[in-house]
Amino acid sequence: MLPCPVVSRHFSVCRALGFVAAMELAASSLVVSVFAEDNGVSRTPQLGWSSWSFVRRGPTEAIIKAQALAMHQNLQSSGFQYVNLDDFWYLDPRVTVDAFGRWVPDPSIFPDGMAALATYIHGLGLKFGMYVTPGIPVAAVNSNTPIEGTGHFAKDIADISRYEVNYNFGNVNYYIDFTKPGAQAFIDSWAKLFASWGVDYIKIDGVGTSDVPDVIAWSKALNKSGRKIHLALSNSLSLSAALTWEDYANSWRITGDVENYHSSVYPLTSWSNVLNHFHSMSQWTAFSSAGGWPDPDSLEIGNGSLDGANSDGSGFTQDQRQTLLSWWCVTAAPLILGTDLTSNSDSYDYSLLHNNEVIAIDQAGVQAAPVVDYLNSNSSGSQPETWRAKEADNSFTVLVTNPSATTQTGTTSWSLFGIPGPVMVRDLWNGVNLIGTPNKDGGYQIPGPSPFNLTAYQSRLLKVTPMVPVTQYLVNGPNSNLLGSAVYGQANTCTDGTKAGYIGNGGSVMFGNVYAAKAGTYNLSILYFTDPDRPGTISVNNAAPVTVTFPSTGSFSTLGAIAQPVVLNAGNNTITISAPAGSYGPDIDSITVEATTAQYLADAAQFNGKDIAIVASPEGTDGKKLTVSQGGHYAVTFDVSVVNGGVHSVLILYLSGSPASAHVKATSSKTLAVNFPSTSGNPGDSTVVGVANVNLDLQAGSNTVTISSISGETAPDLDSIIVVE
Repeated sequence: MLPCPVVSRHFSVCRALGFVAAMELAASSLVVSVFAEDNGVSRTPQLGWSSWSFVRRGPTEAIIKAQALAMHQNLQSSGFQYVNLDDFWYLDPRVTVDAFGRWVPDPSIFPDGMAALATYIHGLGLKFGMYVTPGIPVAAVNSNTPIEGTGHFAKDIADISRYEVNYNFGNVNYYIDFTKPGAQAFIDSWAKLFASWGVDYIKIDGVGTSDVPDVIAWSKALNKSGRKIHLALSNSLSLSAALTWEDYANSWRITGDVENYHSSVYPLTSWSNVLNHFHSMSQWTAFSSAGGWPDPDSLEIGNGSLDGANSDGSGFTQDQRQTLLSWWCVTAAPLILGTDLTSNSDSYDYSLLHNNEVIAIDQAGVQAAPVVDYLNSNSSGSQPETWRAKEADNSFTVLVTNPSATTQTGTTSWSLFGIPGPVMVRDLWNGVNLIGTPNKDGGYQIPGPSPFNLTAYQSRLLKVTPMVPVTQYLVNGPNSNLLGSAVYGQANTCTDGTKAGYIGNGGSVMFGNVYAAKAGTYNLSILYFTDPDRPGTISVNNAAPVTVTFPSTGSFSTLGAIAQPVVLNAGNNTITISAPAGSYGPDIDSITVEATTAQYLADAAQFNGKDIAIVASPEGTDGKKLTVSQGGHYAVTFDVSVVNGGVHSVLILYLSGSPASAHVKATSSKTLAVNFPSTSGNPGDSTVVGVANVNLDLQAGSNTVTISSISGETAPDLDSIIVVE
């Protein structure tokens, strides 16, 4: 049984804060949660649209309804659901507030009111978002309006010595003194008002570290408003307060505006803007999780070449737009469109937004990390870049991208991700699986390193599945410990933003509960950083350490990996990494250990049905496959055996020119309906091998795994299955 494929990114305060900050918290006896806002909202990155980029200062009820209808008709099927009204919806708060001191919608542009607008949007099956800034309105203080449900008044809670940021009317809100009675109640009343209108999403703009009390108050207020409401913060949120944003908000803007402000709305952004925002995401990997998402700002995709401009004034090419969406998806960013959904629609852009396999990478919610610290070493985007994320299904999402205007070769080595052996690779944008060696048994396997020729601004977004899955153990995982003088450090290139340093001279990192299904020799990969070469030691289960050399990676922010065979006992083991006496070893990111697997061929399985046959397969595992003709059906049963009972990962190697589906059932598990994407992108070509991953409950000892066609649907041809212990 394969353990959890990657240790949770949200385990220790030390991981999130870094060693020094964590020690300061411990010394002050503070208990800090490092889990995202737990309000049940946005467990995956939110998908939607915002009025700011295109509509900006001119929102109206008619415009918002039209954009909502266009989303319903063209994007809702791909998961887009939030329709967010940004700034300029309200009357001047220096002059006008309601009876309880809150902003008032402008009736000249929203004649039916916000509740009616929300009802319309909800009627389309969508969700409605609105905008506010921190503080209490000047008009509320001047009129000393009562705070709803209390005996307190606006003047009781206002700090009139300071104005909050508001990008519309300027100095419209005073700071709130949250030490005063009635302060929380004022925010509560505002949250209840939004909830009564049917609001599902609140963006608080102009937030800085001085507004932490406002953020906490809004979080509390929304959580008791009686409605589940996404809380988004904006903009340029400080990394130093990352734990606060993570604890109290569902998303937070990590940069300034992505828009390219000039005399007209179009083009919406610039290439330098989107590249900078993408690179900035690398600082936030440690703080990205279900319910809380770092946000690089609006996604300007949908209006073709009008989406953005290059330095020479030309519009974004198709490759640039594909790359832009790849950047946002691989970093698990919120996908909030800023484009006009009602006109200037570009069919190519919409084909990108409708690519379900790519959108699924974003919705998996695992933020990728770069191999090199491009934010600081290649901020101009002059070199090809590689980013990676380990997914829950044991695959890796890998982005090889060329941000520059010249053709370049991006070379990707799977070993850098802790994969010591060959892999299967799927090109997600083209919807095809790659072939390693044509016309050779097992030719679907691709060794590394793999070069990709990339024209100007081109990217390859890949799903990489190791033929032998690996389990990754992070230095800050639940069963990992730093010993002696070792400390946690941070680097943008770490798997989850954290590494272990000062390894050696009494310092070491010990990985506990390293699982092996059977006793034997396993491939251990160590992901590390060092410059120059440094020695290190590896000890398994407290045995005598083995000394190895860690070659220079070029810097302490550039990732490297070495593979080392180790002998493990059946069950849980400990692996300790240190350095020889009197020396320091490399900084350590994580280790990976290969699982035990067994492969079962379809042509050797038991099968029955109609119009099925065993035929040649050019790159199949043994040169054969089980095929079914159109209109035929099959049930293919594999006799498998596992050492330990429980949930096991099962890789199904299949071939299909068209999207296919089948039922999969193990002896003691429920029947699963599994979708099999086309492996060749050509309905007439079922010669390319692909892989689908399912989790099945298997008993210790003998089991059967049956794959059967579904009546009326296309079934895939079958190569084999691989069962992971």
